[in-house]
Amino acid sequence: MKAERTIPHYPEQCAACIGQDLASDLKPYLGYYQFELLLGEGGFKIECQLHHYYGATCSCAHHSLKQLGKGDISEVSTRKTQLQLQEHVLVGAMLTSFIAGLAVRYRFPRAKIQEFLMDWYSVELSIGTIDRSIREAGVACDPVVAVLLEELQSANILHIDETPWYEAGHFCWLWVVLSSATVVFMIGNRKKETFLQLVSSAFVGWLVSARRAVHILNSGLWLRKFSTIGVRWLPLFNPELPVTNNDAERALRHAVIARRISHGTRSHEGSKAYAALLSVIKTCRLRNLKPWTFLAEVIWQRRKGLLAPSIPLSLQAA
Repeated sequence: MKAERTIPHYPEQCAACIGQDLASDLKPYLGYYQFELLLGEGGFKIECQLHHYYGATCSCAHHSLKQLGKGDISEVSTRKTQLQLQEHVLVGAMLTSFIAGLAVRYRFPRAKIQEFLMDWYSVELSIGTIDRSIREAGVACDPVVAVLLEELQSANILHIDETPWYEAGHFCWLWVVLSSATVVFMIGNRKKETFLQLVSSAFVGWLVSARRAVHILNSGLWLRKFSTIGVRWLPLFNPELPVTNNDAERALRHAVIARRISHGTRSHEGSKAYAALLSVIKTCRLRNLKPWTFLAEVIWQRRKGLLAPSIPLSLQAA
């Protein structure tokens, strides 16, 4: 493996006497290779980078090191090595976003992603590395989805729908709840607890499904229920209400096709990652934001242990 570029990482100041300049006597103490996808006017390429982390000794005699960024850990009892968000990984943030896009949005299986990267960019990644990248992208999006759920509760009108799903061969449901600018997916059952994770008791407004619309008051009281025929007359009660639940049904269409190809997900962690990535991608599309650059920014921040950015509520299309 030969690096096309070396990227240095320096300690900003002495860890003992805060404020002392460490611009001199810098020596690398750690390095690792990373493949990263670079965007340009003529397209994109995948570059092999060498990251060097430096240390320096201050005039106070304390030796300070530039620390590797580390974020949250996704723990699974049956896995020997837990998945941790961290900078020291083989796949860069933008390439991780690209791999997640190929898998979740474009429905590439892991083996096809491996073949594509090797044939077109001479980048050889194992199936395990590709699978880790997809799951890591999903874990990184967890706090972004939490913010999207909060935004849904303040909407006046919510659409909700579900479709059958399989997790490790077990029958589940893939839910979607959306407003005019926010979409959240979740894989679970049809119990009340799952419903309340999507539509909390704090929600006040209209909840529209395929067969009825429910007007919810404070403390979760249902004011009116309408049958399938009644849904078509909803604009008579509220001109802003739709006559169908087509928005939610269209949001699920992509996942239905994916389910027929992949037969669902293989673990609870995989289900969370898939639903989180769908939520971020679809919400970005609704807000005229390119999902892949935003997802790369989320991954980059979370690997450093920083807070994830929120999806802007409005943005002019690029």
